[in-house]
Amino acid sequence: MTPPTDLLSSIGICVSAAALLAVVGWRLRQPLILAYLLTGVLIGPHGLQWVPHLESIKTVAEIGLILLLFVIGLEIDLKKLASAGAPVLLTGALQVPICIALGLGFFYVIGTRNGPNDYSLVYLTGRPETCRRDTERWLTQHGLPSGRLLMRGTHDRRPARRTKLDQLRRLSAVSEVV
Repeated sequence: MTPPTDLLSSIGICVSAAALLAVVGWRLRQPLILAYLLTGVLIGPHGLQWVPHLESIKTVAEIGLILLLFVIGLEIDLKKLASAGAPVLLTGALQVPICIALGLGFFYVIGTRNGPNDYSLVYLTGRPETCRRDTERWLTQHGLPSGRLLMRGTHDRRPARRTKLDQLRRLSAVSEVV
């Protein structure tokens, strides 16, 4: 059986599976959000593939997020929020900067840096040097970022895998290759 590919069918499958798993989760006294997350994993492209297209999953997820935020907005009692006062306002205002600081600190500790001149992009191809203009045109047409283009020599007849391996060895001798 081929799964349907249109968005409406995908939404129907998602809602049906979510309702079924919500009942199972309710019986097992689990949070509803757990059933919804499990539904996405089970029926998506990495699970049973009832909704095989990632675009459909993304669209359904965006609709679900919009509905979730709408329901949360309906549940908020502004009078209770205002009566909570300064602690709520302070924690709400500090949440984003604290999370950013913790994230940056974590990446600093593990040694990951993302700043200017920390990396350079290299395109490595087994195509011969005579195809350089066509290759550069193709990279530009597909909107890829600019970077150094390494190609096989015109008279080099070795298999591309050997040529690329030699180029990678040369690159790794002068800088870290990721």
